[in-house]
Amino acid sequence: MVVGPYGLQPRRCPVTLLSEGMVADSAILAPTMHGYRRGYRRFRKWLEKEYCGARGHSFPCSEDDIDDALAAWMASEMTRNPNRGNMELCANARRYILHYDSGSLRLKYSARMIAGWNKLVPPAATAPISRGLMLLMTQWFLDDDDLEMATIVSLSFECLMRPRSELLPRLMRDVSLPGAAADWTGSDCGALRLHGTKAKAHDCVDLLNDVSTFLLSIWQGRRADEGAGPRDRLFKLNSARMRLRFYECLEALGLGAATDHSYRPHSLRHGGATHMSMAGSSIRDIAHRGRWASDKSAEIYISAGRATEAVFPASKRLAKRARRLLRRPFRLLLHIQ
Repeated sequence: MVVGPYGLQPRRCPVTLLSEGMVADSAILAPTMHGYRRGYRRFRKWLEKEYCGARGHSFPCSEDDIDDALAAWMASEMTRNPNRGNMELCANARRYILHYDSGSLRLKYSARMIAGWNKLVPPAATAPISRGLMLLMTQWFLDDDDLEMATIVSLSFECLMRPRSELLPRLMRDVSLPGAAADWTGSDCGALRLHGTKAKAHDCVDLLNDVSTFLLSIWQGRRADEGAGPRDRLFKLNSARMRLRFYECLEALGLGAATDHSYRPHSLRHGGATHMSMAGSSIRDIAHRGRWASDKSAEIYISAGRATEAVFPASKRLAKRARRLLRRPFRLLLHIQ
């Protein structure tokens, strides 16, 4: 192994030229590569300060030395901060090293450390939001004159979108409402274009004639009236503010603070997929709409949703209100100021 400009690299396939590094990095989406580099920088800093400095070890070059150093760093990081975000940071450092390897490295011991950390700190359960609760949340935001959050909630559920990474970064020009291009596409279906998502550089979500699409059209019109151009952001909220409003709504509906339930903003995407399955949609259709890479991933996602949906029953008062909205969901539009 050698230490090149991009980190630890195998001797028989060193990445020495900038052009070669750019080609290798292009195999992975830019946001993912950024996470890899961030993890590796943390590992490299620990190597120089703790492993080689305080402990007096030489810089690791062989596979066993790199594997041992990674494992020692992961153990110290878990002791310092055992949350899963820190675990992902450590896993990214390992992925960064393997990214430039031609297949000779295995780093099995550090992989076992990550697997053990994953079992010791399992992911928190995320309950899917039912369609009735989604409609109640939308109604609450509209009553509070917050059309932006009402649109975010309904779109995340109906279009199976990741609110933070897929929905909030959208621009005004990314919206094509139903019927807008029917004269040359031959379809009345609208689209919400996605760029740089978790799975693809370019993708889109179909916009149907449902409540979320009507709310989106009204919100886009408001943004245009405010002077927003095609390159301006569709939504003004940032991720932190969106999460704050999300939990504020659930608390106002009587579900308690964030620590009293397992609903998270991602629960909207989870709930939308679960609802489609329970309504009779095929796994293939759900995987396509939710942009999952495989049917298997979507099936595991939906199975978990069915298992946890009944764990968080709503009160009789909320259930009664939800049933009225489920029978006539478009009555929500009457709440728009």
